Amino acid sequence: MGISNYFQHLRSLVGHELILCPGVTAVVVRDAADHREVLLVQRADNAEWTPVSGALEPGEDADVGAVREVLEETRLQVVVDRVLWIQTLPRSTYPNGDQVQYYDTAFSCRPVAGTAEVGDDESRAVGWFSEHALPPLAERFRTTIALALNPPAAPAFGADRRSPGAHP
Repeated sequence: MGISNYFQHLRSLVGHELILCPGVTAVVVRDAADHREVLLVQRADNAEWTPVSGALEPGEDADVGAVREVLEETRLQVVVDRVLWIQTLPRSTYPNGDQVQYYDTAFSCRPVAGTAEVGDDESRAVGWFSEHALPPLAERFRTTIALALNPPAAPAFGADRRSPGAHP
């Protein structure tokens, strides 16, 4: 789907300047015969495997946005089980020069209907991976997946980055 009408309009006003953007990450986990599997998408822009992620639209609740993003990117219907991690991600710059910093809420989800397949132009591939055989992933995604597979009693927050799930 790419950039939404809202963000196109916002970019027309601020150009490449930094935008703080609410985002979501959805770690979809299903049970297999003797292990669990995690749904990942291979991004079209850099070929990296990641959980489904994306930006919220104005007025959209984070859990609703996570469900929408999974449906758009993978055609899979999911329900949210729990909040995993809330964090502000590092500032990043897209190839066109747009600067963004996401305030991300990560959720653990489970599939309820559909078959996972590429649903839009943001992904090259979609796949289920054994929890024991994940492809190379950025550290933040490894940590978020670990939280989904072994959830702490309470969600992790940005300050918990060094030891997810550890709370004072």
